[in-house]
Amino acid sequence: MSVLERDNQRIAIAVLDALTIPESLAAAVRERIPPGVELVLVATHTHCAPDSQMANVRMTLSVPGIANYDRKYADTLAREVDRAVRNALAAPLQHAATIELVTANAPWGRARREGAEPDPRAFALKAGGKVFLATFGAHPTLNGPEQMAYRGDWPGSLAALLDAPVATGAIGDISPNFDGTDADARSKGMAKRLAQGLEKGRSRIVWAQGRPLALVTTTHTFANPVPHPTFAQEYGVPAPLATLAVQRFAPTSGRVSLLALGECAVVFVPAEPTVAVARRIEREVRRSGFGRCVLVSHADGWAGYVLEPEDYDRGGYEATLSFYGRSGADGLVDAVRETLARYRSMVARSLCGQSR
Repeated sequence: MSVLERDNQRIAIAVLDALTIPESLAAAVRERIPPGVELVLVATHTHCAPDSQMANVRMTLSVPGIANYDRKYADTLAREVDRAVRNALAAPLQHAATIELVTANAPWGRARREGAEPDPRAFALKAGGKVFLATFGAHPTLNGPEQMAYRGDWPGSLAALLDAPVATGAIGDISPNFDGTDADARSKGMAKRLAQGLEKGRSRIVWAQGRPLALVTTTHTFANPVPHPTFAQEYGVPAPLATLAVQRFAPTSGRVSLLALGECAVVFVPAEPTVAVARRIEREVRRSGFGRCVLVSHADGWAGYVLEPEDYDRGGYEATLSFYGRSGADGLVDAVRETLARYRSMVARSLCGQSR
């Protein structure tokens, strides 16, 4: 948990060891936290955590291997997240004159789909020399399906080393690539190498007093969810049931948030984009005037995998969990554009007010 505060705006970034953040969970937490606090709720996407669909109010259709909504569990989880947010808000604030972005070489991702190119960058944002958010683009799947106990995988191990929240970036087509004697050794070993890289990485001051620091959020309406052409066959269900399952599982809208830190934009998306989609988002961010972009996935919801059209056409597991057809990537990029436009409008109004 990290809290940023400036000009009476309090921004809390909460990262949970969970597979996803159901939209209903994020909404329930926001109803509980103190007024005036902007919250971004992020899942690490570890596959070794309780099934987060138990906190998803839409999950009332029984699907093999996926838990149904459990109101008691959802309420308990929302209460615990609220408690963590309030504890972080009550802690003494660390005042920092600058914020740094550290970029490290991290060649520990491998392609899990045809044409994928891992992004070999890990990022850390520091205020007052302390990391308040780190991210890297590789699935937290160093633990296999045989692991039935809770594990934070490499994000959990890295968070312990950095004493800071750790999130995932563009992981839609990237798996981790790190050797070790067992899953725990791999997780800790990869985390150690990432921490060492971030300690020695290239550091750049992206924010200083007087520069913009703000969180801007838009709620984007997605296209109508449709099952991939191979969904029914892949999961062995009739076509009408495939349509019903996807429409029940896929959200109709999602929150995209932009944390503006001077020349750096941290973009939080409620989905699992591939590296190619993330590069499109980064280009949009740079065209909007930011010099640096950090993407965080699995934030404030989960709208499935997001693939480019030709990648969607290839089919496969990720494509069957891509809910908005061949143009799903366009929808997510449009949502980011909307958020960037809203931020530019906010800055313009602020400058206009200052000139009076």
